[in-house]
Amino acid sequence: MAVFERARREGFLLTMHCDIDQEGSIEHIRQALEDIGVDRIDHGTDIVEDERLVELAKAKGIGFTCCPVSNSFVTEQMKSSEIRTLLDRGLAVTVNSDDPPTSAPMRPTTICHSPPTRTSISTVSSNSPRTRSAPPG
Repeated sequence: MAVFERARREGFLLTMHCDIDQEGSIEHIRQALEDIGVDRIDHGTDIVEDERLVELAKAKGIGFTCCPVSNSFVTEQMKSSEIRTLLDRGLAVTVNSDDPPTSAPMRPTTICHSPPTRTSISTVSSNSPRTRSAPPG
């Protein structure tokens, strides 16, 4: 924990990579939120399985950088319904590509099972500054 405390003291924002559909995924998200006190979670869509953690992440303003295309390499789906649930619940979600050169291009239906609305596209775009990896200024 000392390394995270030092990083925080030196002005770094903390991000934790929380894989999806892996053994202990929910516990890893809990550790990131409660024990380490991260500012952002990469992936982490499994959080929808724990209502208390969803509410905690929302209250803390935690950003989620979700990568649907790479999700499809790790699990049988892109986690688009989980991403949409997080968006609908008001969490700061962005849609990204883990590895742009190797990931397929994202299509409008990536973040939901039907075409996105102007509102959902606007929300995802406006969440980007909230999920930044550097302090403002």
